[in-house]
Amino acid sequence: MEATVELAISGVVVTPSLERKQMKSINNSKTKGMSLEEMAVELTRQKDAKRDFVATTTDIKVSADSESPTNLMLHLGDMTDRFPVRKHAIRQIGTQLKIPAPFVDRLAKDHPDMLAWNVNKLFEREPADRMIRTLDGQVRAYMSDKYRPLDNFDFANAVLPKLIEFKAEVTSCDITETRLYIKGKIPGVEKIVAKAGTFHGDGGHNPIHRFSPGICLSNSEVGAGSLAVEPGIHERDCSNLLIIGSNAMRKYHVGKKLSDEQLFELYTDATKTAADRAFWMQVADLVQAGLDGTMFERMVAECEAKMNGTEIEKPSIAVKELPNLTESEQEGVLASLIKGGDLSQFGMQWALTHYAQNDEVSYERQVELERMGGNVIELPTSQWERIATAA
Repeated sequence: MEATVELAISGVVVTPSLERKQMKSINNSKTKGMSLEEMAVELTRQKDAKRDFVATTTDIKVSADSESPTNLMLHLGDMTDRFPVRKHAIRQIGTQLKIPAPFVDRLAKDHPDMLAWNVNKLFEREPADRMIRTLDGQVRAYMSDKYRPLDNFDFANAVLPKLIEFKAEVTSCDITETRLYIKGKIPGVEKIVAKAGTFHGDGGHNPIHRFSPGICLSNSEVGAGSLAVEPGIHERDCSNLLIIGSNAMRKYHVGKKLSDEQLFELYTDATKTAADRAFWMQVADLVQAGLDGTMFERMVAECEAKMNGTEIEKPSIAVKELPNLTESEQEGVLASLIKGGDLSQFGMQWALTHYAQNDEVSYERQVELERMGGNVIELPTSQWERIATAA
């Protein structure tokens, strides 16, 4: 008999053999990442496989070991367990000890014994209380002891009922080493927009855009950024998601004021449970705000305006003006730009978000490119003209 997965979605308990009819209100049209059912199973598995420890650094030791993803093992006090350290966690150790990331990476790869010696000496000389987060017997995060865990299991239980309420479709989701992502759209709401003066395609592309409200929900259990609710636009005919950063709403795992952190440490378990319940209600409210029509109408109007501004003069040069793209990504975005046939500011973001759908692009990089598309849409006219007319 299959074990029941505990993640309840609007009263439906998800099992590994979940029938599609139970989930049709948030049917997952999987393109990249994992299915909704797979996510539910994995979240429940991780919920039971996590272990957190709080220790003073004088009781923490690391040692060189090729069995670890970073060639380092972590030892806690008198425990016999040894925990392989993941790359994200060793980067966090380096950050806390003010060791530059490139130096940490080099030593971990080529001289792990030297890295272990330096870390252990700094642990001894600069004692501090830290939280060690483990999963599947590996150290996945090295955090402040005041870090407030806002776990993915609870996050999913907070946001999925809101997606159901809005009759949203979960288009994709994934759990990476550092973050959980859930992307959705509301297919029942659609806005059709065409570039001014354009009524028919030239046979190579369709100039008519069909927009629906979209959203990207994400959380990190390991200190890789805040919990985020990022509204955007989903384009029906090409499955692109455009994430508009200025509309993002974020919640942080640690209070902004030290007094807030200290107070949370003093709360009883019952008070913390009540505080967490109130927190997740606030997150659900943010999702509702991201899915209502007000933001969508404003984002569509901005996209429509950016369809009709200055056009790109030299696409191969303009693409190189975009920040944080590798050479291969520039080539891919250029190919998408030419395929789309739209050389406007909107066309450039379309090229970014279209390229993001390629199989060779990781899920996390896909989200980054979708955010970059939003950055392009929000560029002031003067900055866009500099890119469009670059020689």
